[in-house]
Amino acid sequence: MKTDSVNELLNPAEVLLSDYLSLRRIQPNRSEWHSLSLEGNPPRYYRFRRIVSCLMALDLDFIAVEDFEKGPFIRKFSNSDLAKVEQILNEGFLIEFGTFIDERNSAILPDLFVLFFKLYKNLDDLKNTFSSLIEAPTHFWIPIITKEQVVNKYADQEKTIERILVYLLNREEKVFSKSEMIQKFDFPDVDLDDIDMEWV
Repeated sequence: MKTDSVNELLNPAEVLLSDYLSLRRIQPNRSEWHSLSLEGNPPRYYRFRRIVSCLMALDLDFIAVEDFEKGPFIRKFSNSDLAKVEQILNEGFLIEFGTFIDERNSAILPDLFVLFFKLYKNLDDLKNTFSSLIEAPTHFWIPIITKEQVVNKYADQEKTIERILVYLLNREEKVFSKSEMIQKFDFPDVDLDDIDMEWV
């Protein structure tokens, strides 16, 4: 996620999800997700720093980054939050999940977060597994078509899942300018695209 303007409004949950998936692709070993291990690799280091900053902006800095996927912060959620998740599911035509959570209470939300985050990661893996085939020789046309068909089929579901994750991370819908993120939460004042190009 590119954030050039200091006045651009950022939803820290959206930035967090984007950078989390990005860091996961370039450093799959989460035991290495700490400043000391990553500081020698700017693309990884600054993504990690941004994740930590976003957790702070969301008042989730008590969570270790490596424990984030377990959704421990959702224990405090209410039945009204469950209703909102059900609404998003139904709007996104994931009716089977909406039916599943109907008449249940907020105790299942941590499990739903884990489930949807796993789906979100799997869809990201799917897209990136086939991305190298885009420029492949023509005799690879079948995998390319398959990739396009699968990604297109699940594109809407992916957006719905992302909406749910963003909501569960940021129920108050907090937004900050980039300058606020830098000043208040030590958000790195860097351009990841430039860093990635320099590191290649």
